Amino acid sequence: KVEISEEERVVILEEKVEISEEERVVILEEKVENLKGEKVENLKERIKTTEKEQILK
Repeated sequence: KVEISEEERVVILEEKVEISEEERVVILEEKVENLKGEKVENLKERIKTTEKEQILK
């Protein structure tokens, strides 16, 4: 067990933001949506690049 002072404990607790279960779920859902969005954008870019390469051939 690590010994920490009362001041350190307060700082740690202040840094550790408490979020509810619902908020956590919302945050995860937003992250998933963002990842999906990024993947879709990446695929669109890849398709455009592939089409350009096909035209150049």
